[in-house]
Parts: sequence; structure tokens; C-alpha cells
Amino acid sequence: MFKFKSITAKFIFISGIMLAFLAVYIYADFRFTQHMKGEARRMNLISRERMLSIDIARHLFEIANIPSHQERDALIEHTKGEIRIFEEVLYGARDGSGTYNIKPIHSGAETSQLKEIIELWENVYKPQVQTLMEKSDKNNAREYGLLIHGYVAR
Repeated sequence: MFKFKSITAKFIFISGIMLAFLAVYIYADFRFTQHMKGEARRMNLISRERMLSIDIARHLFEIANIPSHQERDALIEHTKGEIRIFEEVLYGARDGSGTYNIKPIHSGAETSQLKEIIELWENVYKPQVQTLMEKSDKNNAREYGLLIHGYVAR
């Protein structure tokens, strides 16, 4: 150990070590908190995705039941806006998004699960949504509403 000539030097040395530990602790706490904020934001946006997918299914069912073309057109435009937001968040969760301030996912399990969800959206659900918006059918809208619950559960 170091030999100090005075008690003041010992006090300054010990105080410096304590301040260094405190600074390291504050820095680590700050980094951890920022990381958790990002993960909380991501979870919030993903839960919003679930809500949007249910809303899209509900709007498709309403489109099939509304006889007025004017109301139907307004609802179709609203649904297209929800689909745009849905896709922004979905692709933003994978690639990162400056708009939503989230970083891309790099972990293997999360990446493969998100890739599977995106492929399902692009290959199964999105074409079906577009078909239902163009020519609405009550039975198809009801089937899609039931089908979307399986998608939301993923």
C-alpha cells in the first residue's frame, strides 16, 4: 500500500477513490436506465401493434357492413392510415426507427420471431386486408377477424 506522510493525503486519496466509485456507479445506472427506456418503448410499440391489428380487423368488418359509399371511403382511408402506421412500427422494430426512437433488434431469437411475423404480414394478412378493402364481404371480414387473433397471439 502507499505510504502517506500526512493524514490529509490519506483522506484525499480515500475520498478520490470513493468519488471514482460513485462516478462509475452513476454512469452504469444511467446506461442501464437508458437501455431499459428503449426496451420499454419497444414493448409499448409492439403492444400498440396488437391494438392496431385488432382495429384493422374491426374496421374491415365495419366496411363490409356500411352501405353508404361516402362513409365506407372515409373508413377505408382511415384503415389505410392505420396500416401505414402498423407497417412503420413493424419494420422499425426490425430495422430501427428514428421516428419512434428505437434501435434495431440484434438478438437471434427476437430477430427470427420478428422476421416470421413480418413474413406472415406480407404474405398472408396484408394481401387479405387489401382484398377486403377493395371488395368487402361480411363472411370474409368475419373470418379475417378470427384469423387476426392468432396473429396477435404471436
